[in-house]
Amino acid sequence: MVTELIGFVGASRLREKLMESLSTSSEPMDVSMFAKSAREVQHACKRTMEELVEKGLARPEENGYVITDLGIKVIATMKGTRST
Repeated sequence: MVTELIGFVGASRLREKLMESLSTSSEPMDVSMFAKSAREVQHACKRTMEELVEKGLARPEENGYVITDLGIKVIATMKGTRST
């Protein structure tokens, strides 16, 4: 399952950027603020975040989105793959 999700995340530059931001954020991430700071289209960011939630990689919280344990595992595996 993790391997499939790595492919899912890696197939989209925006998914990778969102996952990376989620993994380094200490607070729930506001998608609108992410879109503005990353110079991405807000609608595309919201749609992509919904995809990450559907796959169990992120979850909504009161003030934004946070990465799930599965999301942490996927991003850690992706980073490990890139460094070898």
